[in-house]
Amino acid sequence: MPGFAGVDVVMTHGPPKGIRDECKDGHQSCENILRAIKRARPLMHCFGHIHEGYGTNKIVWDNEMKGESDLVNDYPRAMDMPVEPGKETLMVNAAIMDEEHQPNNASWIPNLKLPSS
Repeated sequence: MPGFAGVDVVMTHGPPKGIRDECKDGHQSCENILRAIKRARPLMHCFGHIHEGYGTNKIVWDNEMKGESDLVNDYPRAMDMPVEPGKETLMVNAAIMDEEHQPNNASWIPNLKLPSS
């Protein structure tokens, strides 16, 4: 993934290392995905796979990569998600299956302000 501005949305199957990746077997995530996301700093990174990690946080890209507290899902309404390009990324674990492997998790409908061309 490029290390420059302009990437709006990234989708991967699994989570980046340390972000919404905790399950009964510990942290199940990918260091390579984290490195790519750190370089690209997209407005949103959407992933799934780890059912227990369902939810969303906004990450502030600084030396410590701070995560803000969990955001509440307003499904079926879209949620306004102000994200500062290059400085923040909305991390969404959109796993539909819950911890019992049942399709009970609500969809996320983020409303992102994308740059106009």
